[in-house]
Amino acid sequence: MQLTQENLKERKTGIGGSDCAAALGQSKWSTPLDVYLDKIDPDSKQLEENDAMRWGNILEPAVIKNYEDVAGVKVEQPNRIFRSEKYPWMLANVDGIVNDNLLLEAKTTKFYSDEWGDEGTDFIPVQYLCQVAHYCIVLDKVAADIAVLGATSDFRIYHYERNKHLDEQIIDGLHDFWHNNVLKQIPPDPVNSSDIIKLYRHADETKILIADEPLSKLAYDHKHVKNQMSELKSRQDFLEMEIKAAMKDHAFLVDLDGAQLISWKDQVANKFQQKDFKVKHQALYDQFCKATESRVLRNKIK
Repeated sequence: MQLTQENLKERKTGIGGSDCAAALGQSKWSTPLDVYLDKIDPDSKQLEENDAMRWGNILEPAVIKNYEDVAGVKVEQPNRIFRSEKYPWMLANVDGIVNDNLLLEAKTTKFYSDEWGDEGTDFIPVQYLCQVAHYCIVLDKVAADIAVLGATSDFRIYHYERNKHLDEQIIDGLHDFWHNNVLKQIPPDPVNSSDIIKLYRHADETKILIADEPLSKLAYDHKHVKNQMSELKSRQDFLEMEIKAAMKDHAFLVDLDGAQLISWKDQVANKFQQKDFKVKHQALYDQFCKATESRVLRNKIK
């Protein structure tokens, strides 16, 4: 459903199914810190819709209707956020309720990943597994069907049965995240460079950190790797020059068995001529220029 301002405020009061995998460090799209920052920021808004989200919203009713036809059932589609009575920090916004025991989650995907197993199993991407397990806990349901529409009209129904061990992992993990991070406003440990930048977006130029031995080693190792990359780039450029000089106007290079080694063909690419545009349309160029801030790490070791 499209979240209202009231829904967005309610989402701040707990962890939803779409937050679950990220909060537990199991999402490839978001980190625990992303969830934490969203929960503590009173002004954060609904995510801007991308193409995948847009098509998911457009196709969700069709996926649910096809599930009803295939399964021979009628699906209730509640337009509300549920809260667990037993674990009040856990929220759920489900796509459908099939009956007293069964939930429905509707998805669109490409099925190109080995994260999807045989239809009828719970062999699904871990972020979706966490999501439906989370929903079953909140609404105290026994199972969930995952109706999935893939590319080229590939429709499948996967099935998840409550798993006590997974329930315990989710409940304990989210309890710790909610009570020890969100409520105490202590950010979880960063898991990548993007997380660190979100935590320390600006530099205080009055502050200098004295490096101990391990940190000094990191700085020198970083410089060493940068030097290696520069040397490899120079070597790559030299090898390309030698190959091109040998190929001359030949489009392909093959070995003695005819296996292709190199192609060097013509191609056309449209490139935006930024300098020319700026000269001819200065006012329009200025209108679409946007100042951006970033912290730049430069290795100063000689």
